[in-house]
Amino acid sequence: MKKETIQVRNYNGKRYAFPAVTPEILGSVSRRIYSMACGNFNPVYCRYQRKTYLVQSEAGDISDPFRADASYLKTLFIDISKPCAFSI
Repeated sequence: MKKETIQVRNYNGKRYAFPAVTPEILGSVSRRIYSMACGNFNPVYCRYQRKTYLVQSEAGDISDPFRADASYLKTLFIDISKPCAFSI
C-alpha cells in the first residue's frame, strides 16, 4: 500500500463553530489509509499515535465514491481532537 501525506490539525473540538475556527497545524505525517464500507460510503481512516482518526479532505467528501477522485488525496487532514471510538 502506498503511504499518503496527511496534515495533522487540532481544532480543539470547535470544528463546526461559527465563524470558522482556524486550526492549530501540528505538521504532516505519512500514513497508510484504510477504508471501510458503510452503505454507499467508504469512510477513510488512518492511525496516528496509537489512535484511529477519520481522514478528511479540503477538496470535498473523500468518503463518497461517486464524486471523489484522485485530486482529493492532495489535501488530506486529520483532526486529533476527535479520535474514533474504535481501533483498526
